[in-house]
Amino acid sequence: MPRPTVVVTRPAGQSRQLTEALSAAGLDVLGFPLLAIGPVADDAPLRAALAQLPDFALVVFVSPNAVAFALDALAQMQDKPAPQWPSSVAVAVVGPASVAALAERGIAAPSHRVIAPAGCTTGHEADNGDAANGGDGAAARFDSEALWQQLEAQLGAGALAGRQVLIIRGNGGRDWLAERLRATGAEVQAVEAYQRSVPTPGSMQWQAVRDALKPGAAPQAWLLTSSEAVRNLDEMARQALSPQELACLRQVQCIAPHARIAEQALALGFSHLLRAAPGDEGLLAACRQWAQAHAGPPAPMPVAAPPAVAAPVPLAMVPPPLPAAPPFNPPPATSTKVDRVTQDNTAPPVSSPPPAAGVPLPARGAPRVNPWWLLLFLLILAIGGGFWWLQRSAWTA
Repeated sequence: MPRPTVVVTRPAGQSRQLTEALSAAGLDVLGFPLLAIGPVADDAPLRAALAQLPDFALVVFVSPNAVAFALDALAQMQDKPAPQWPSSVAVAVVGPASVAALAERGIAAPSHRVIAPAGCTTGHEADNGDAANGGDGAAARFDSEALWQQLEAQLGAGALAGRQVLIIRGNGGRDWLAERLRATGAEVQAVEAYQRSVPTPGSMQWQAVRDALKPGAAPQAWLLTSSEAVRNLDEMARQALSPQELACLRQVQCIAPHARIAEQALALGFSHLLRAAPGDEGLLAACRQWAQAHAGPPAPMPVAAPPAVAAPVPLAMVPPPLPAAPPFNPPPATSTKVDRVTQDNTAPPVSSPPPAAGVPLPARGAPRVNPWWLLLFLLILAIGGGFWWLQRSAWTA
């Protein structure tokens, strides 16, 4: 049975660790990005805001891509290999991947203040502008709501009133966090560091999707890690697939790490949703749970092969029994030797000596005659002949 396949829909080049973990778990992986990430057409607003960094009390990065594009631009502006971030400016992010991206560029405690939701030690947040990747209840959340809770807890209510806050993001996305900050009296400025767009999958990627929708194909699950990615999938599938294929696609298993993403998928007709815990570990656990339900019973453990024995002849190859022959009473034999027809008709025994020259060979298979019987026969014949001759002589006299 073909192995289950997981379709990873993150932007190209941003799912290596997750892909390796899925492959190590025995799952096939199909890369099918539903978002394309690139630089903005005009980065002048971003550079202008970065030139005034010391004026901001807080800078919020909504995703790892915001961190990468903004800090690369800052390093270019400063003409340095790594950006020099002012220690007086606090930084806020919505997930563990952003925390890691900051640390790679030298922005981390204790020299810098980094505010993030609780539990930002592992995982991966979404990149759809709304930071929607997390769980509910007691589980960790990596989204704008979770970040807002930390801002209130660490900075206090009204701490940002009358102060400037910079939000670095991609094009579009939610304004929920900006509205909450403005409600506290903060002066919020939002700039775009990168842009998201709908990618164009190759023909081989679409063919892999179509093959997976055919009857009897290996089970497939789609990882939907942002609400925008779900909308892009619906738009792309409407254009590339037939109505029948689109209907089958909406029946495949979808795995979403946030309630908002699941709600978006349900609204667009994707009916099979499985919720995952936040981060890569949560996605991996959900994929393994799904795969185990579709992989069937485990294969039996191999055992040592028994000694080779002659294979039994199938019943279909056994000829039917011959009819019983009538009883046969052979004449008295003069010898107990059995003729070996098969061997005698193929070649004489190697050890048999050659016959003497001039001696005629007896006919093969002829019975042997006792010479004493021959002499007795001749004697009787002679006596009978002599007696007949004497009787004839008497009659003629």
